[in-house]
Amino acid sequence: MKTIFTYLLGGLFTITIGFSYAQEAQSPQYISAIPNPGKSILISSADVVSSNKKTAKIVIDEKVSKAFESSFGRAEKVRWYEKSRKDLVKFIMDDLEHIALFNKDGSLFYHLSFGLEKNLPAEIKNLVNNSYPNYSISKVVHITQNGRNYWILNMDSDQYFKILNVEGGKIKEMNNFKIAGIAL
Repeated sequence: MKTIFTYLLGGLFTITIGFSYAQEAQSPQYISAIPNPGKSILISSADVVSSNKKTAKIVIDEKVSKAFESSFGRAEKVRWYEKSRKDLVKFIMDDLEHIALFNKDGSLFYHLSFGLEKNLPAEIKNLVNNSYPNYSISKVVHITQNGRNYWILNMDSDQYFKILNVEGGKIKEMNNFKIAGIAL
């Protein structure tokens, strides 16, 4: 199951890295509000936009609100969604795009942060650059879930595009694509 999630996320990452915030209005139950720690929040129907233009109400529970504030207190441009009986939040922090999914009890289900090579820790950057000297790192996603802490990287060369998973000092190649030449 962990491997399936990682592969799905890697594939999803390659498709959606630039589009994670471009489709807000198409996502169900978009909420433009910052939770108030210490209180349950009822977002009025005027604050929620769904894909079919109907309005809805959503409650951000006190436990979720406190957990979010505790973990991501510097967050900006916070947007809440309800997804599969969980609370999903998209936000900007430290100039990076983030997505976090909270269980209703306030526990963090997963956290993703989207960045570039400059956002990688030095030891991971060195490991990858030494292992793939003819490639450049174009995009990265940092994932924390169930005590795991790993990175998904998009790697580019003149002829290939690779998706790598880096966890615990080990690199796993998830996908390898040959870049098709274009005849003019």
